[in-house]
Amino acid sequence: MLVAIFVAKATCGCFQATNKFYSVSNITIDKRLEGKFGPEATDQSSSIKDSLLISLDKDKHYVATFQEGTNWIKLDAVLFKIGTNIFVDICHLADNGVTRNPAGAPTGLDLLRLATRDNTHSAIRVQFVEDQVEFQFGFGNPVAMAIAREPELKKKVQGEGSVILLDSTSKLQAFLAKIGHEDGIFPQKVRWNRILK
Repeated sequence: MLVAIFVAKATCGCFQATNKFYSVSNITIDKRLEGKFGPEATDQSSSIKDSLLISLDKDKHYVATFQEGTNWIKLDAVLFKIGTNIFVDICHLADNGVTRNPAGAPTGLDLLRLATRDNTHSAIRVQFVEDQVEFQFGFGNPVAMAIAREPELKKKVQGEGSVILLDSTSKLQAFLAKIGHEDGIFPQKVRWNRILK
C-alpha cells in the first residue's frame, strides 16, 4: 500500500513544506525511476491492486500516478540530490476526487492528499535496489524530533498535529543535508518492483 511509501500516519505528519525542497541545481534524472511499478509482496489482505506509474515530463520533472483500484492521484515528482542522498519532492497535480468513508482507515490516496494538500511539498528519500525503487520516509516522532533539533526552522502546526515547514528552499535543503543520512529519521523503507519500463 502506498501508505508505506510516500507518507505515513496523517496525524503524525511527514516532511511537508510550503516551499519546494529542491532548487534547479539539485535536480537529477534517473532512468531507474521511470516505469510502471507494483508493491513488493506483503501480507496485504486487500484485493485492491495498487500501481505506480512514473514518467519523465518536462524540465526534468516526473509525473507519478498512483492508482488504488479505480481511484488515482497524480503528483509532480522531482528527483534531487542533497549531499550523497537522493530525495523526491512530491506535489499534487490532480486526482479523481474520490474520498474514503470517514469511518474507515485512511487509504494511501487519502494520505497522499494530506501530504500534498494546499499545494504543499513533501520530501521522501529514494534508493535504487536492482530493479526496484525503495522509498524511505519519516513520520511521527523522528520527524518531530528532527524539526525540534532545528528551533530556527519556521513552522506551523496543523490541527491534527502535523507540522508544515515554512522556510525557504535553501533552508529546507540545509535541513535535509543535516538529517538526510540518518536512517532513524527515515525508518520506513518499502520497495516497489518494476513491472514495465
